[in-house]
Amino acid sequence: MIRLDVETDQGRVDSPKWVRVVFGPHHFVEIYPDNDRVMFRLGATHHGICLDASDVDGDLENVINNLRQSLAGKHEYE
Repeated sequence: MIRLDVETDQGRVDSPKWVRVVFGPHHFVEIYPDNDRVMFRLGATHHGICLDASDVDGDLENVINNLRQSLAGKHEYE
């Protein structure tokens, strides 16, 4: 079982099977299980990336750290 909790201004959804958020003109984020892994998909229209978000220091965390370094001081928050 993967950990997935969703909070919105309308309340909390505990343990949904998957989440898809569509925003802006054509952007999206999806979080879903794949066997025992947590997958994170980020894209625009039908192009994007899919990363394993299951582990500390895994694919998603490494991409976040690389973006933070390349955009240092511009768009980061703590």
